[in-house]
Amino acid sequence: MNLEWTQPALKNLEQIHEYVAQNSARQANMLIGQLVESSQRLKSFPSSGRTIPEYESHEDLREIISGSYRIQYRVDGSAVYVLAVVHCAQVLPQKPPIIE
Repeated sequence: MNLEWTQPALKNLEQIHEYVAQNSARQANMLIGQLVESSQRLKSFPSSGRTIPEYESHEDLREIISGSYRIQYRVDGSAVYVLAVVHCAQVLPQKPPIIE
């Protein structure tokens, strides 16, 4: 299965990196590496994540937890699309992320 990162998800990674790098560029690099590495399991096990409780009416949306972050994704055909990466303490928007 192909793993594809959407532009909003890549922007999330960039913002996370910028925030953490204010204190430590090394820690920021390690965190982004961990998040990307965690997502790799979706290639082999796309259904391994849980449905997103805040979007219970959207059963096609799933997420995996990596440290303090939620990696939200959707499986579509032979591809897994990473839609967003958000800190667990964040309140999610009312509308779920979409594939862009």
